[in-house]
Amino acid sequence: MRVWQPIGVGIVGSLLLAVWVGCAKKDETPPTRVASVKSPKLAPASATAGNDPKVTTEIPTACASRDVEVGEGGPDPCFPPQAFVKALCRGKYPGVALTMFREGTPWRHAWVKIPEVMPQNPYQGPVTHAPLLFSEEVVLLRFHPFVPIEGYSGMGPDRYDVLRLSGSCASLAVDEIRYRWRGPSRYAPLVWNWLDPELQRALARSDEVGKAKDGQHRACAGRYLGGGDSGCQEATDGLALAIMKQVDAGIDLPTPKKLPRWAVE
Repeated sequence: MRVWQPIGVGIVGSLLLAVWVGCAKKDETPPTRVASVKSPKLAPASATAGNDPKVTTEIPTACASRDVEVGEGGPDPCFPPQAFVKALCRGKYPGVALTMFREGTPWRHAWVKIPEVMPQNPYQGPVTHAPLLFSEEVVLLRFHPFVPIEGYSGMGPDRYDVLRLSGSCASLAVDEIRYRWRGPSRYAPLVWNWLDPELQRALARSDEVGKAKDGQHRACAGRYLGGGDSGCQEATDGLALAIMKQVDAGIDLPTPKKLPRWAVE
């Protein structure tokens, strides 16, 4: 908005003021790189007053967009709605991660292909401070093409927002991941106490998961990530593997209690 300052004109006994206000043209929205858009499958959302957008806590089950330019080897991945991604990445939702990692969901998975990447959350949300290590499996949430900076001639990589099994998000460059991996996956550290009680009860029906969570409790004694020794880290890795074995086998999991709230677009 441009504002012209008032000009005062002196007249005997009085002062007259005039203000002119002009509005500059709004910046044009840059073109998107989305090929097609489908409405996500959602349960009925609760509407807020007036013309505010509808808000839901439903976990999407269908693609909101499919980006056609996702880098070499990554054709046509399926992304959840952008509003959901923002809400998800501003918190930490391990129960949602279990749901999105399971077989039969449309989301595209990828694997870290370099030895180590320190996590950075592009949405200023919490991070799992353990680095992303070679062969860690993640779910792709959003693609970001490199945008040149005015006055800077350097080039940077395209990037993905990704979801880790711990329920937090991170950012990975396209040259830091592979889209196929035949070896065993590893996962971000997952602490048993982070999960909702209902999820704990469902998972603990597996003897393997029960032994792994007891092993984590004994080995870590409350020092799971920051202060955990090598034994604690090994036990935590073992718990994640035991849980994902059950998730991949199709164990029936209840809907998580802790869910992001997001506006349906």
